[in-house]
Amino acid sequence: MLPKPALWSLLALIALTTTLLAAPRIEAQSAETVRVQIQARMLASGQIEFGVRVGDTLILPHARFFPTNAVTNRWLQTSEFKLASAQSGRVIARRLANEQVKFGLRVVGEGDYFPANGTLFTDLGFEGWITSGPILIALDPIELTSAESAPSRERTIGPIQHRGALRCGVKTTQPLFGYREADGTISGFDIEFCKALAAALEVDLELVDASDASIRFELLNDGAIDVLFRTTMITAARDRELGVDFAQTTFYSGQGFAVRKDSGIKSTADMSGRTICVLYVTTTELNLADHFRDIGLTYTPLSGSYQDTQDAFRAGRCEVWTADRSYLGSLISVMDNADDFVILGQVISKEPLAPGVRDYNSEWKDVVNWVVHGLIAAEELGITQSNVAALASNPPSTTIARLLGVPYEGGEVSTRGFDLVGPQFIQRAIAAVGNYGEIYARTIGDYIPRACSLNALAIDDSTDCPPGTGGILYALPYR
Repeated sequence: MLPKPALWSLLALIALTTTLLAAPRIEAQSAETVRVQIQARMLASGQIEFGVRVGDTLILPHARFFPTNAVTNRWLQTSEFKLASAQSGRVIARRLANEQVKFGLRVVGEGDYFPANGTLFTDLGFEGWITSGPILIALDPIELTSAESAPSRERTIGPIQHRGALRCGVKTTQPLFGYREADGTISGFDIEFCKALAAALEVDLELVDASDASIRFELLNDGAIDVLFRTTMITAARDRELGVDFAQTTFYSGQGFAVRKDSGIKSTADMSGRTICVLYVTTTELNLADHFRDIGLTYTPLSGSYQDTQDAFRAGRCEVWTADRSYLGSLISVMDNADDFVILGQVISKEPLAPGVRDYNSEWKDVVNWVVHGLIAAEELGITQSNVAALASNPPSTTIARLLGVPYEGGEVSTRGFDLVGPQFIQRAIAAVGNYGEIYARTIGDYIPRACSLNALAIDDSTDCPPGTGGILYALPYR
């Protein structure tokens, strides 16, 4: 969080009467000079909300909330909004090293416009919106409406193909999901989905380090990455306020429990009177208390920090360790005696992890979604990395032929609207990494047992699961 004087300096900055610096001019037939002003207000959450006033109309971009603790010198931008019949804009802003914040208006495809005299430090109190001085630009006439602007559609697939590389934001610090190995390579569950996407697009893969949770959405919104695959949980606030659009869940996580394999504990019903290690002063601690109250059992909590709870569990001072299942699996996987422990299938909270793309990017989101669904469908249909080529050459059913983008008994092949990637994009993804089950077994394996967990296939009835457990994973129909 910026110091309070610096926060108010931002607001003083945008209240200044400004003149337009040297900036590119927009040449357009029948254009007219329009008065544009940037508006802002401080919210109780500590974020700054931006809007744009064109003439008498206030436009509120869908993604318009800027964190005041943004990384220094990295541009952030709102989602696009319509400025004119053929022109779109974004508000852009960045925090400078001296704690000032520079902002401006980006006319997409044309150039950036910045107010001058943006160096004032002062205490400034205000209520409601404050408004910058005017920026005069030439725009094609358009009838604008108030409230939230219907934004222009993002274009991502074309630039990726032109660049020849997919930029995938990943974690490099979490074993099993995204981890930098001793030889410098990055491996894990999320990384495999990045590989699948790159193969679907027939481009190279560039892994971008998004380990720092505080900048992951900034990397996405400023275009440094094309997709975020980084153990990121879907929440309403993130979906609404951060300019991110979440695709299909790839891993259903949640607060779970680790025990010794020889403990005889199968679920929380077996934990009455047991000592449970739990991170203090967190929702994890509250979830645990609520759950045991609901099931009418008692337990002995042993609270502490991440390291405290891990050490206590390894030393046997608690019989159960509760935390997010992906976190438990990551830490247990690097223990010398990892085989002595097991993570139960039961969860007591919802923490779905999913890839994210920029808002209003439907074509790209469709590709991400259907690559994920395609990998799940491949497991349901028995299509593997080793047999996908043979099945594509001689498909045994219309369903398999359709998924792999090949004709069945001489029939027609349809792209189903995926013209930019071609009808065989899912086949290429499977050939690169295998199906969902192969990815899971290769990267996560038994460290987070899949059987009876939410990540098991919904059609899997091969195991006798305890009440309240079992898979919910299934692919939408590709037809």
